Amino acid sequence: MAMFILLTAEQADTVRGPSSSTPSAALAPVERRGGVFILGVEVLGDPAHEAHEALLGGLPQKDSGAPDFPPTIEPPA
Repeated sequence: MAMFILLTAEQADTVRGPSSSTPSAALAPVERRGGVFILGVEVLGDPAHEAHEALLGGLPQKDSGAPDFPPTIEPPA
């Protein structure tokens, strides 16, 4: 299964957007149920996102197959 970094809404807002060193690269955290946002752990080794590596590297990580992985948001009916 895939590994993801778990972020709060505030943390997601901090890292969201184009990279300052590589404008063609951007971080786009995905919102899940319960106000949790996720990013794939592969961003940790990407030089384009080095400015956020200290913050992201210290956040919790979870396998997408874990029973308590944050579920998706239900689309509006």
